[in-house]
Amino acid sequence: MERRPRTFEWTTLASLLTAIAAIAALYFTNQSLQASGTQQVTDRFGKAVEQLASEKLTVRHGGIYALERLAQDSPRDHSTIMEILTAFVRTQAPLSSCPQVLVAEPVLAVDVQSALTVIGRRATKFDSVNRLDLSKTCLRGANLSSLDFGNANFNDADLGRSLLWRTKLRESIFWNTVFTSSSMIGADFTGAQLASTKFTSAELDTRTGGKYTMATNLALADFTRADLSKADFTGANVEGVALTEAQRREAVGLSH
Repeated sequence: MERRPRTFEWTTLASLLTAIAAIAALYFTNQSLQASGTQQVTDRFGKAVEQLASEKLTVRHGGIYALERLAQDSPRDHSTIMEILTAFVRTQAPLSSCPQVLVAEPVLAVDVQSALTVIGRRATKFDSVNRLDLSKTCLRGANLSSLDFGNANFNDADLGRSLLWRTKLRESIFWNTVFTSSSMIGADFTGAQLASTKFTSAELDTRTGGKYTMATNLALADFTRADLSKADFTGANVEGVALTEAQRREAVGLSH
């Protein structure tokens, strides 16, 4: 009986081995690239943090924006980078550095303002459950307009004469915070806690969409000479808040 030739040829095996080798090479190359990428991120991170500690303003500036780019390139490091930037703000602008008298035009340090801007325009979808810690800071004259500081801790901070036009401050806490002579047109304080906060001579006009509604706690807040035109306090806790009849007429959601 004639034997049929084998259909499996060595050329087929050679082709198969070549394909497997190519796949393996691709896999190990990818692993090497990932390792290289991780090392690159680590190097960039270390350099940026080192720049923050520099005595030169331009170098610190470079470190702040380098961290911003790194947070964009490496989402898994986003929260850590935000913690570093908020720590930088707390260190560079502690509450103890605030003068006793609030001057007409306070000037916030340029690098602190830059750090706040970077924090406020972060990709919030990568935020952790931890609050941004900006407590016990002197942020007089800060410009936080159109930035997002939701779920932040501003307890015992001084934001006198600051600008917060259309700033998002949802669910943030402001216990014993100072907003003296600040302008908050269109700011969103929905769900915020503002007990014992001082709004002396502040401007809270919300005709451009500002909110102080829902779970907002304003217990014992001080609105002396504050402009509450169209400010919406619907559902807010205003227990112990001293308001003039004129302020109650100007605001929305307050019993008259």
